[in-house]
Amino acid sequence: MRNREENIYDLVERAAARRGIPRLELWQRVLRAIEQGNLEVRHDQKLRQPSGWPPWIVGARAAVERHNDPNHFAHILKLITATIPHFNQWLRTANKLPRGPERGTTGFGDADRKVFPEIANLIDVGQARSAYGAALMLADQGKIPGKATREAKAKRVSALYRKQHGAQP
Repeated sequence: MRNREENIYDLVERAAARRGIPRLELWQRVLRAIEQGNLEVRHDQKLRQPSGWPPWIVGARAAVERHNDPNHFAHILKLITATIPHFNQWLRTANKLPRGPERGTTGFGDADRKVFPEIANLIDVGQARSAYGAALMLADQGKIPGKATREAKAKRVSALYRKQHGAQP
């Protein structure tokens, strides 16, 4: 089965939008990679000269480096294609993008941090001897989100509390 190809213009524009990369910065990297041979692309034969890429690709890269919008020569960029898996592989390695969801977009971290003042208060007034003990009390009151057991929720919250406040267990 042959890998699906798509024009480089659409690949770059979509990657910049999906991954939150500034599009001109991504265009600079892509055109530099094409010019240097680090990104494997296919193209219409009239675009390439025997001595390498024609002056317009060098000029296009220079224009984008000066922060000119590549939309002015999009019709030419749409003649250059790359396989989607190869482009994605290059994108991951060239831009050192981490895998998985963005940090802080999943989990209970933000919700757990909201109970930190209550944990500190319970410890300060002497109702709890540790972050874990305070978190257990808050879990019993239903103030810690999640479907885990009260002990597991307290362990999660108290570990984050100790990590961010430098407190002892």
